[in-house]
Amino acid sequence: LLFRIPWAEPVDFSGPVSAAVRLQPLQTPAVMRLEERHEIAIPAGFTGYGLPFVVKHECQWANYSCHVTCEDGRLVCQRRMDTRGGIVPTDHFAQFKSFWEACARSDRADIVLMKNHL
Repeated sequence: LLFRIPWAEPVDFSGPVSAAVRLQPLQTPAVMRLEERHEIAIPAGFTGYGLPFVVKHECQWANYSCHVTCEDGRLVCQRRMDTRGGIVPTDHFAQFKSFWEACARSDRADIVLMKNHL
């Protein structure tokens, strides 16, 4: 089974961040912390494959972490994004875009649930 974590506010890779290049500086999100945790029951007879899933990304304007583990028949899914605010100069846009795209990919990662073979 493939499962996608239902984050309430997934990182979106659209709008100004999806541009190939920017000719003007980019205002980043305000200083804030977003934390989210889910505990999701796994169907009987299944377990998470390739877990734990651990991702960390950081750039000058933000950091992001995501952890997914399988504990006692549940997926424990946690993520955190700290934004520092500020302006991304045009010559650093590619770096910020790369960071934001990596975060969006992590939020959209599929979790594989495999049937236990006893």
